Amino acid sequence: MEYADSWEKVIRKFDKPGKYLGTEYNAYQTKPGTKRFLLCFPDDYIIGMSSLGLHTVGKIIHGHEGFSCERCFAPGPDMEEWMRENSAGLVSLETRTAAREFDVIGFSLQYEMAFTNFLNMLDLAGLRHHRQERGPEDPVIMAGGPSCINPEVLSDFIDMFIIGEAESVLPEVLDTYLSSRGKQDFLSKVTGLKGIYVPGAPAGETECSVYSSLDNRYYPYDHPVALIDIPHSRINIEINRGCRNSCRFCQARSIYAPYREKPPARIMEIARKAVASTGYGEISLTSLSATDHKDLTDIIDDLYYAFRDLGVSVMMSSMRPSGYLGGLSDRLTRLRKSSLTFAPETASERMKRIINKNIKNSDIIEAARTAGLRGYRKIKLYFMVGLPGEEEEDIDAIVDLIREVKKASGINVNTTVSPMIPQPHTPFQWINNVPAEELAGRIQRIKRRAGAKIGMFNEKQHIIESILVRGDRELGKIVLSACKNGARFDQWTEHFDFSAWEAAFRDNGSDWKDWYYRDFGRMEKFPWDHICTGIPKERLRKSYADALGRMTGGRQLRI
Repeated sequence: MEYADSWEKVIRKFDKPGKYLGTEYNAYQTKPGTKRFLLCFPDDYIIGMSSLGLHTVGKIIHGHEGFSCERCFAPGPDMEEWMRENSAGLVSLETRTAAREFDVIGFSLQYEMAFTNFLNMLDLAGLRHHRQERGPEDPVIMAGGPSCINPEVLSDFIDMFIIGEAESVLPEVLDTYLSSRGKQDFLSKVTGLKGIYVPGAPAGETECSVYSSLDNRYYPYDHPVALIDIPHSRINIEINRGCRNSCRFCQARSIYAPYREKPPARIMEIARKAVASTGYGEISLTSLSATDHKDLTDIIDDLYYAFRDLGVSVMMSSMRPSGYLGGLSDRLTRLRKSSLTFAPETASERMKRIINKNIKNSDIIEAARTAGLRGYRKIKLYFMVGLPGEEEEDIDAIVDLIREVKKASGINVNTTVSPMIPQPHTPFQWINNVPAEELAGRIQRIKRRAGAKIGMFNEKQHIIESILVRGDRELGKIVLSACKNGARFDQWTEHFDFSAWEAAFRDNGSDWKDWYYRDFGRMEKFPWDHICTGIPKERLRKSYADALGRMTGGRQLRI
């Protein structure tokens, strides 16, 4: 179906029609005589437009002299219904060009619960799901993002994965495409590049790409500015990448190793250009651990004095309480005082040793007390349950810490308690899943006893996400069946449909319990072992053995 000139009239019937306009300030403009790359985010516009990673990749593509970039987001349920009723295919946001007419379609896969949306977008584009069923005339389908660290679940559907950081390899991929004689020639040429995994190529190891310089070359200071309210309507500046800590549950440390910092001068350059190009009135300093940056206090001072007369505020994401107490509290007092966020994950000393998380409860309590005195209105705490070796007293320790923080600060304390999901490329990849009903009981115990505001836990969503993160190619068949059964926006509680997944497992002669309760502890080889991060598997194994030893009174166990 060709879209008429009355597109603005068509979208008025949909929820948040502004997300389908494509007329944002700084929207990409097609460059004549270039190859066309459709950058897709398989979730809602408001989520994708909050993603610094998506904007960075768009900057790389559109900044390449041989390519023009356009965007596409997963259509909402109401839009999809209209598209199917009117035989209207998936189109780009900027020019409403049919997706299948692009040379390359790239997907930003930030989390596994977007997998069904990815497959649905292929279907809406009129493209076959399986890569082997698509022809040489069809676009190259590539993907990148944190979820690609275990690419096997989607390897039957994607032609090429970028593993690791796009800045270091995507420009070379684009160059290679321009010099290639068709799709197969291109895939043959990129096979073997660091950070590139081509599922149809001969088996071999793929090493994660690392952008060692962490310079400003690809920073998207002039990215498109959303037309509607989005969660992160602000300038996000990544001040460091990687993490100096070694928390055993954390996958990001493996993906983004080694630790790197942006110098203050580069951060100020980004801030000045971004404020001028976007008009945003807030700057957020983001990273896995911002307080690890050796020049953080200087950065905050420079930003404050540079932008205070313009009414531009500065904020930080989660921080270590020791960093806040070590000089940051005075500086942050001058900034916007809405909330502070700390992520202790656990509260008992025993569990801290098991997961290798070194945060003192006394620091958290003192930071909370200081925040209350400094005029903050809210403190956010993040905890995990379902950690290996966790016992009832460990849960009660979380309750005690929440109470002490509330008492010391005298302000609102919002608490998020999430179940741990064992992740590939971490020491806990050998851990088996805890029954979801047990996790729900632990969260309910904290909620009942702590008297804090704690979000709801959806057992069924947890089950599916836990299965997806450690899946293999066989699981890809089930994901496709779930998509065909109507699974969409699985990350959204209001859209999640567990019955579609139950039917998908049955359709493939299986049951979700067979996957959720797999014995990972006995696995010698994982589906993702051919992906090599900055932390070798043997080192992960030793860390896991150390954790087991701490669970068993200090005895080192052989695994």
